[in-house]
Amino acid sequence: MQPVKRGSHYHQLLWLVVLVAVILICNFLIQPSPAAEQAEGNHTALLKEAQDVFKPLPMNMATSEYPVTSDRVSLGRMLFFDPRISVDGTVSCSRCHQSALYATDGLVKSHGTYDKVLPRNAPTILNTALQFKQHWRGEFDNVEAQAKHALLGPAFGNQDYPTAMARVKAVPGYSELFKKAFPGEDNPVTEDNWGKAIGAYERTLVTPSRFDEYLGGKSEALTAAERHGLRTFIDMGCARCHNGVGIGGDKFRKFGVVEDYWKATHSKEIDRGRIDLTKDPADTYVFKVPVLRNVEMTPPYFHDGSVRTLPEAVQIMARVQLGKTLSNHDTDAIITFLKSLTGKLPEDFAAAPILPPAGFPAFPSTPRDGNPSTIPGESKLVFPIIPSAGGILPLPRAVEQPRKGAKVVLDVSVNANPADVNAGLDRAARLLNLYGAAGLKAGDLKMVVVLHGRATKSVLADSVYKARIGHDTNPNLPLIRSLRKVGVEVFVCGQALNAAGFEEVDVADGISIADAYLTVIVNRQIDGYAYVPGQ
Repeated sequence: MQPVKRGSHYHQLLWLVVLVAVILICNFLIQPSPAAEQAEGNHTALLKEAQDVFKPLPMNMATSEYPVTSDRVSLGRMLFFDPRISVDGTVSCSRCHQSALYATDGLVKSHGTYDKVLPRNAPTILNTALQFKQHWRGEFDNVEAQAKHALLGPAFGNQDYPTAMARVKAVPGYSELFKKAFPGEDNPVTEDNWGKAIGAYERTLVTPSRFDEYLGGKSEALTAAERHGLRTFIDMGCARCHNGVGIGGDKFRKFGVVEDYWKATHSKEIDRGRIDLTKDPADTYVFKVPVLRNVEMTPPYFHDGSVRTLPEAVQIMARVQLGKTLSNHDTDAIITFLKSLTGKLPEDFAAAPILPPAGFPAFPSTPRDGNPSTIPGESKLVFPIIPSAGGILPLPRAVEQPRKGAKVVLDVSVNANPADVNAGLDRAARLLNLYGAAGLKAGDLKMVVVLHGRATKSVLADSVYKARIGHDTNPNLPLIRSLRKVGVEVFVCGQALNAAGFEEVDVADGISIADAYLTVIVNRQIDGYAYVPGQ
């Protein structure tokens, strides 16, 4: 039996003591400090609050009434990018909603056919089908209704739905694609199916971002600075209106709760908002709360595009909605958070599709009553100078032909019915097209158009027309602008304007005001103009 060595036992005991000490020290070091525990608790609380206030984006925005099928989406994508269904062959949905600009156009206000300036700024259509209404004032219940209406609005400019659908049918291939997308229908090429197809495509345009990952529980998806910005966004009161899946888009609110919005935005025109639709005084200056997803990428801001930068827009909202003056630090924090809402563009939106090959189907519009015109030779009508009106039948063998250097003052004194006014304006367009068919230019004929009597309402700016007459846009302005574009002078009788209760500021741009319509007629006759009275 060997004796136990005292030194060996001592060293073993010493190593055991050291090991226990190391374990105790490490355990102490890895324990979170009170400050760290509080920070982690705050972060967890912020995530929970965010999940209560906001919701992540779905895979798509289909509903039971408006499903997303591959055939409808494919057709809708083509129609979305096709300009040939507009009256002048230049406007498609994608003109105002460009992929390079995150489904906006970067303009203060978008332009429609014949370069007509539209009433408001074009909002992004990304994620838009999630909104409870469409357009700034909530004119439409869904994207399908909006797409259908666009065919007749100032953007596409078609006179009626039959004309628009005739343009669709004139493109070889579309009829078969409509049959495939809407099986079992005898005549699937309809304005309703146009809306459903484009709507199906738009319901796929979802742009999830890192914020959606965060809402899904991945706390590290947002940086510390972005989480701080989110905390600031909520604490400042922004989330009272900008919440839900779209971070907005689910309610109406007055723009300018604390003070008039235009004093902060320096808007050139004051838009009265939903009151022009509802006639309810409570809706004065009320607009739909815009979605904030991708807001970093979609300037200029607000319904009139009056603000160019996001920092300025954030500060204005705090000022006019909340009565708060944001510091630069808080502004930067909120913008840092807002940038986390920028998602990736869907691949089938980032690039345009190949469309069925066909030239622009230029043909005269069907009359508004829907009945085919009985004008002999209508299929041979030409529109050489004014493409939207005044079609004429060329008669090259006629003895009397238009001559260069003529001067005409044309009187339009019909009643206030927009169709009658356009009929009077159509006479001017027809005369210009006669000159074009004879090989002359618009400048070879000097023309003055005078509007008076009850026809003075036809010169009102769109905003005034909506407020005073009750329609979204002035239906006579497109043709007036087409005439102005080729050099026709358009005058309105100042006396009649005043008698109707309107002022000079109510008149649309490009239209001159005469002291009286007789003044124009007499003065131009002195200058050698032929006078053509109204009918």
